[in-house]
Amino acid sequence: MFRNILVDPAFTSLQNILWRDDPSQPIKCIRLDRVTYGLKSSSYLATRCLIELANRYENEYPLAAFILRNNTYVDDVLYSHNNNSNVLLPTARVKAIAKDGTEVHFKALLDSGSQVSIVTSKLVQLLGLTPKQSATNIIGISNAKNHLKYCVPLEIHSLKSTFKTIVTCHITDQITSQLPQSKINLDELQLPSNIEWADEQFNVPSDIHMLMGANIMFQVLLPEKSSVTPANNSGKQSPAQNDLHIFNTHFGHIIGGSLPTGSIKGQILCNKVVLKCEMDLNETLGQFWTTEKVPEIFSEKSPEHELCEQIFQNSVELKDKQFQVPLPLKLPLSEVKETLGDSFNLALKRFHNLEKKLMANPELFMQYKQFIHEFLSLGHGHYVDIEMYDINKQAAYYMPHHAIIKPESKTTKVRSVFDASMKTNKKVSLNDLQLNGPVVQRDLFDIMLLFRLGRYTITSDIKRMFRNILVDPAFTSLQNILWRDDPSQPIKCIRLDRVTYGLKSSSYLATRCLIELANRYENEYPLAAFILRNNTYVDDVLYSHNDLATVREAKQQLCSLLSLGSFNTHKWSSNNELVLSDIPLEDQHFDSIDLQKDNYNMKTLGLQINTKEDNFIITSPGTFDTNLLTKRSILSYIGRCYDPIGFINPIIVVAKSIMQKLWINNTDWNSCPPTDVEREWIQFTEDLRVMEPIQINRNVRFSDEDTVELIGFADASSSTAHGCCIYLRVTTPTGNTTLHLLCSKSRINPIQKKGMTVPRLELNAALLLSKLMSKTYDTLKLKVNVSKVYLFSDSQIVLAWLKMELTNLQAYVANRVNVIRQHTVSWQWLYISTDNNPADLVSRGVRPHELSSCEQWWHGPRFLNDSEYNFPITETNTSSDLPEVKHCLVLSSDHGSHTGPLEQKATVAKQLMGSLPASRVTSTNRAFVRVGVDFAGPIDVKLSREQCLPCCISMTTYH
Repeated sequence: MFRNILVDPAFTSLQNILWRDDPSQPIKCIRLDRVTYGLKSSSYLATRCLIELANRYENEYPLAAFILRNNTYVDDVLYSHNNNSNVLLPTARVKAIAKDGTEVHFKALLDSGSQVSIVTSKLVQLLGLTPKQSATNIIGISNAKNHLKYCVPLEIHSLKSTFKTIVTCHITDQITSQLPQSKINLDELQLPSNIEWADEQFNVPSDIHMLMGANIMFQVLLPEKSSVTPANNSGKQSPAQNDLHIFNTHFGHIIGGSLPTGSIKGQILCNKVVLKCEMDLNETLGQFWTTEKVPEIFSEKSPEHELCEQIFQNSVELKDKQFQVPLPLKLPLSEVKETLGDSFNLALKRFHNLEKKLMANPELFMQYKQFIHEFLSLGHGHYVDIEMYDINKQAAYYMPHHAIIKPESKTTKVRSVFDASMKTNKKVSLNDLQLNGPVVQRDLFDIMLLFRLGRYTITSDIKRMFRNILVDPAFTSLQNILWRDDPSQPIKCIRLDRVTYGLKSSSYLATRCLIELANRYENEYPLAAFILRNNTYVDDVLYSHNDLATVREAKQQLCSLLSLGSFNTHKWSSNNELVLSDIPLEDQHFDSIDLQKDNYNMKTLGLQINTKEDNFIITSPGTFDTNLLTKRSILSYIGRCYDPIGFINPIIVVAKSIMQKLWINNTDWNSCPPTDVEREWIQFTEDLRVMEPIQINRNVRFSDEDTVELIGFADASSSTAHGCCIYLRVTTPTGNTTLHLLCSKSRINPIQKKGMTVPRLELNAALLLSKLMSKTYDTLKLKVNVSKVYLFSDSQIVLAWLKMELTNLQAYVANRVNVIRQHTVSWQWLYISTDNNPADLVSRGVRPHELSSCEQWWHGPRFLNDSEYNFPITETNTSSDLPEVKHCLVLSSDHGSHTGPLEQKATVAKQLMGSLPASRVTSTNRAFVRVGVDFAGPIDVKLSREQCLPCCISMTTYH
């Protein structure tokens, strides 16, 4: 914030620093032109600038001005107080509908200083909602952290209007104390009459069950605003700093601001809630080495996903071989205008900035203009009169746009991307009002696994998939961009008639149309329908099969089915030229056929494939610039090591380990790492730079007659990581056996070593293997009949835990053993020595040049290549001497398994007994003069089923 403020040039001579890039260069002087850190007046100047900003633009942005003037201290937005005033925080009463249809009314706090919305667990329970898992840190005053594990989508309704919206809220037990702190005397305030308050009892302390953050508060605000100046005890008006402000919202009028002294007594309350989630770079990095955690799975779908799917099914149309879909909005289209606000001025400013950049690069400007002209010529948009949109009658949204350059692209090297996340003057964007649909395609991992199973392949790309789908004309007024071919021309408006990039719902709408096409024509094109459901990732198609005729038929069906939705395919490639014999060269990835050509490399889904050799190719991510060695540049370089399947996990785990060391040292993102870490990183990048390209056979060859088995291995290293790898074992009828690496996964060990023993790490490795194997098995069974599954671990302790009763294990172990059993209930766990365990490589890492020649990694342990190898049943020790086993409560802590030692060292009991009464001891009656019968027990059943003892009535005792 400081450096956004210019210093008067007359004073910049007082701000100089000395610098040189290299000790051999002369020292230079740098003059600082902005307000900088370290000056005594910096904080004062920054604060005064914010207040001046609020004063100048109070009429246009009343609420923002109010917050900046009253609640700002340098960089932190707070609700602040002094000794002579108190602050009233705005509240509203809203309602939500429980699962049983009951209306639940509750009080909500509106807080523009919060980046998240929060709801109490009591309200969630009352509504019968099902929470979802969400790891989020909430940062409060003085960086106090509160870790919230769950969130829930909550639909709230206004009690004063038809307004409703869905808010994702994090769950906590208590948001704050009762608000206000104590009852407010309304006689002290001069409030306007005939006001419809959002909270009729804003002056009475009440429990707060919801906090509406800035993500919803600016959405509910309406333009109307007024001020209240209370009178003091003398009847005179209070100073301006004691003003109350009233804002109109969809919930009714809310009131907040300074109260006069004496109207309220209580504690000063200061709220500051900041979201610190996955977007935080440190939090993202922390996922590298967080210990494996078993996620809780809720079978119930998100209400937002269900609503989005319902809107699609009720509104999608396929006419004249073209889909037409609506934009899935969170509120009715009739309410969008009032909620969205004005976007034209901001879009116009962004367009002028784009135009300046394009004018500075004539070549880029020509390419960008060609893209816009092509967009219009294809009928994907058309010019409209800017004045046709009457903001009082019709909702309109103008999207900024910018150029995306892809020099490696075969078709469009420059294209435009539209920004539907730009906030309007009401701090709401078009994306904020759209529903986020569910993922309807298989993930990248599944697509790549299935692609490896067939001998013959086809890959293709659906041309302009998004823009082949029409948007319902009722919603196209929300898709406008500004453009002109030359700065001398007037600015024009282009209305976009198709699904476009940059909208929150675009990916869902496009992929859902593919699934809808498969559903409608599955009987006519069964093979193509299967491919659209299981072998398509967004607009990329990857399919393989062992039969050449089936692959050619799949290609024909795919083209025919897609044409029914006006989808065209291009960038075709195959490892067999006969498959592409009827595909025009301009629609092929390689537009010339040369059997002598060496470079037939292509990139699909981020991986390089050589179609001639039918190999995956993994190359070095390039040279690392050691002159820019920082924690940030190291993470950026690691991100370039793209490996969705896990072929080079033993290499990447080394990089993750180095990154963890930077984390432990608490190195700043823009600082150089410690010397030892720097030396290790430079050695790693140098090894990676000189690494020869690694080629992996795409096809794991097998036929219908072969026996196919899945073999998994798990291992953990005490110092680095724990991981697993999975192989496909194929045995032909002639007895020839081969193993192929399918996939792998690794997790860096947690930083906190306390309690994380080697057996626990080995257990986490087994847990990771069970999940990965379950995922792999479910994917492969679509095309492969897997006869058996074997899982190996080199930890005898883990194998023993897996055979024990859960009640005999400590909670940490029992929970993970339970999950492992659920995933591997019908599969067999076996022991393998560490020397033969290929997962040992992924747990400790290897140098890049060693991996390409590591036969054990690519083809598994040698003994499994023997077709006559019989998988032995592992004998494991399940005694109570194992770690993490519960100790029997009836035994002494120093005796582990039985009572023998206690019996051998037994001593005669010497119990203390009270003296008998004198009347019983000195009685003149002889013993057993009077005898009674009493039944006794319990007595050992070996003696008798029923026993009786003679009782002396004279002394009333047994002898």
